[in-house]
Amino acid sequence: MANETILVVDDEETEREGWKRALRLAGYHVHAASNAGDALTLCDEQAFDVVILDFLMPQMDGVELLRRIRQKQPVVRSVLVSGKIQPSVDEKEITQQAREAVEADAYLHKPVSNDRLKETIHSLMAAGTPQTWKEVADVVTREKGRGPRKGRDLARALRKLTKRGKRHR
Repeated sequence: MANETILVVDDEETEREGWKRALRLAGYHVHAASNAGDALTLCDEQAFDVVILDFLMPQMDGVELLRRIRQKQPVVRSVLVSGKIQPSVDEKEITQQAREAVEADAYLHKPVSNDRLKETIHSLMAAGTPQTWKEVADVVTREKGRGPRKGRDLARALRKLTKRGKRHR
């Protein structure tokens, strides 16, 4: 059984509760939030190994939320999820942009199967965590020094892809 603790943040109840149930059945300790404010409160109370964030939510988008979570928990692994970007957009390309912008570890396009989500989390956990406080400090320094600007860049790029997808429907 897994001992990892996961936070799922999605304003869509069906997605959030479905992932929560599937991850609990896989042995993870799972907390869920329907909005950014609740997610940040949970991050003040609990350390997480992985956060799963919907990209488009009310209050603030997933990129900004991840930036704020990383201020509290610098080495948490992260998965950005969105259903608004066309599936034809390469997930590897979006993942790379997410990594460069806010050091998100993965990107998944909705709908995400439970198996795909569990596989992604397993891969992130297998990658390990920073081994020294120097590595943790490097993550914090990068986030405070460049994260917000780069996070806005990713948000802008993802919004452009979203708009492009709406025109092609």
